[in-house]
Order: sequence, then C-alpha cells, then structure tokens
Amino acid sequence: MCVCQPAPGRRHGDMLLCILAVLLLHFNMHPVCWSKRPSRRPGLLQPSHLVIEVSGVTGCDVPGNAIRYFNVQTGMVSKVDFSITLEFNITRSARGIDSFMIQLTKCREVVSSNTCELFHTWRFENNPCKGFYDPTALWACPLNEMKPRPSCPFKTGTYGFQNLTIGTSLIDKLPLPWEGNVWIVRLGLLETKTLFHMCTDLEWHVHRVRDN
Repeated sequence: MCVCQPAPGRRHGDMLLCILAVLLLHFNMHPVCWSKRPSRRPGLLQPSHLVIEVSGVTGCDVPGNAIRYFNVQTGMVSKVDFSITLEFNITRSARGIDSFMIQLTKCREVVSSNTCELFHTWRFENNPCKGFYDPTALWACPLNEMKPRPSCPFKTGTYGFQNLTIGTSLIDKLPLPWEGNVWIVRLGLLETKTLFHMCTDLEWHVHRVRDN
C-alpha cells in the first residue's frame, strides 16, 4: 500500500504541486493514496472526508502538445473510493523541461463560459526534472507503477496505469473552496516559456461523504 503524505517541512505551494503532480503522472495499479484520518466538517457529528470524481481527462488544445489519451476508464469502486485507468501516447520527445505549470479554473456547478473563471496559476521553474526519481517524493508510488518507467522529459512512446484509487489526504487540508464546484485542473510541462511539451486538462468534482 502506498500512502501519499506531505514530507516534513514542505511549503504550502509545494504541497499543492505534489498533489497535482500525482495526477499528472497519473493513476497507478494497486498503490492507494488515501487519507489516514477522517476530517470533520463544522456542525457534523459524524466523521467525513472529501472524494474526488474525475469526469474528464484530455490533452489541452494548445500548440505543441505531445500527449494523446486513450482507453480512459473512470468510476466509483465503493462509496468513498474513485478509480481511474488510462493510457497515453507521447508523440515527440523534448530536449529539456523549462517549467511546470498548474492552473486551476473554478466553475459553478457546470462547465461553461458563463460559469467558469480562472482561480489561480502556479509556475515552477527551478529544474522540475531534478526530483523526478526521488524515492521520498509524493509522486514516487504512482511513478514506480507506470508502465514503462518514464524519464523526464518523457520520451516518445505509450504509457499507462491501471486501477488507481484516488485519495484526498492533502486536499482535505488545503483551504480552497473545493466543495460544490467543478474544477478544471491544467497541468503543463513546458520546453520554453511558451511552448508546451505535455499539457493535460482534468475535470473533477469534489464532494463530501460520511465515513459511516
């Protein structure tokens, strides 16, 4: 079992990077990232926690994007566990990665031009590939299960994961308005300041369930 938790001393921005990097590296076989302790919502007597449901995984419509998804399968495997399986092609290699971008768009209930607004953008430029194989990193468990094992930057080829159960141990702790909204999470690896090598849009819904 793989339990994804923040390492001691991580800054707030680093924790968010770790959460979304797990999604970027995508969903693995058997290792489970889950919350060890139930969270409580004010006013509720019973313990509860957040559940993420991913309703869409697509390559961004941007020039240069080398990632192509196929065989994407998602669904609830229990009341509290959401599972995802997917494969993707990388159609070209890159010499290096300049930066890693995370962009959150918040939508009120549904996705449309009238209901969505840019929430925040983070950009990490300090050699994103440096810690790619760090065995203590939060993304180590899914990375180890990706077939075939990738490099950074990714090389041309087909990659995949099976049956990842997505947990929310860190999302539970982040003070963002997750509940009641639809989120578009854009994850990008850029070769230059403006040219993407890989870019993924994830559409996810977050809701709270009681533990019992």
